[in-house]
Amino acid sequence: MPTLSSFMDTKTHNTTSSLPELQQSLLEQRTEIPSEIIVHGIRKHNPEYRRIEYLLHREKILQSKKRYNEEHKEELREKQRLYRLANHDKVLEQARKYHSKNRELILERERAWRKGNREYVLNRSRKYRRKNRERYVGYALKRHYGMTLEQYRTLLQSQSRLCGICHCSLVGLSRVCVDHDHGSNRIRGLLCNDCNLMLGYAQDSITRLQAGIVYLQTSALTR
Repeated sequence: MPTLSSFMDTKTHNTTSSLPELQQSLLEQRTEIPSEIIVHGIRKHNPEYRRIEYLLHREKILQSKKRYNEEHKEELREKQRLYRLANHDKVLEQARKYHSKNRELILERERAWRKGNREYVLNRSRKYRRKNRERYVGYALKRHYGMTLEQYRTLLQSQSRLCGICHCSLVGLSRVCVDHDHGSNRIRGLLCNDCNLMLGYAQDSITRLQAGIVYLQTSALTR
């Protein structure tokens, strides 16, 4: 008499078969299982038999699970939330292990998603920046200049909210530039965009700027 293990040592393990072919093969072979093997107790607890049943009714099972998840979405979400709260350290450790093991896969998946949803990502980024403007500005100041938002405000107040060169008001400008020494990264002051560009194009050269002053003065006299 064949046993369940001998029955499972068949072509049902052939993973190269398509799902319909595999299901048909399983359906044909399931009729060959002796009734002694598929009694309720064994069928309920034997993982091999349950695997056959799952493969035979895969689409029906998946549809049933999907329908249940949709009908109980809020209930399942609340259960997940409570589980995460009760097992905070365990969940974090599992997440770290998963990310560490699948880092490249996760990054590639995120890059592909952002590429396929570019407009959504840009709009979400714009909304976040508008909603969290101070936080974003503080992050940018820290990253580029090593200064905090509080230090920026103190510097702005010390300049009476005026440009450090032309003394125009910096209030209401779409862009206030943090001028710094590119060699030492020392912050020199706050400038309007035009004055910042002037220094940038002159490459911070005092000689070039003085020559520009002489040029303008000479040109004015020869008119």
